[in-house]
Amino acid sequence: MHITRNVKIQPRQQKQNIITNENVSIDVLTVIIANPHVSTKDIARDRNISQFSVLHVLGKNKFHLYCTSILQKLSQNDFNMRIQYMSSK
Repeated sequence: MHITRNVKIQPRQQKQNIITNENVSIDVLTVIIANPHVSTKDIARDRNISQFSVLHVLGKNKFHLYCTSILQKLSQNDFNMRIQYMSSK
């Protein structure tokens, strides 16, 4: 025997739409302009908003995230070595 029960579907709770707040958008953009290396998690935590809200503000204002990594680094001797190499040719 199979017993079925009725389930009452609850309406979804409306979340506060923080990302449309102009003051928050300006605040996020000024932080990014002042320090482009700050993470979106840090911005969200410091401003008490979600990381998605930070990403939405950045995307809406055409800021694109990227991660830089240094693959090579010039040293003090590089210039002298280039001079020696060119003079030997």
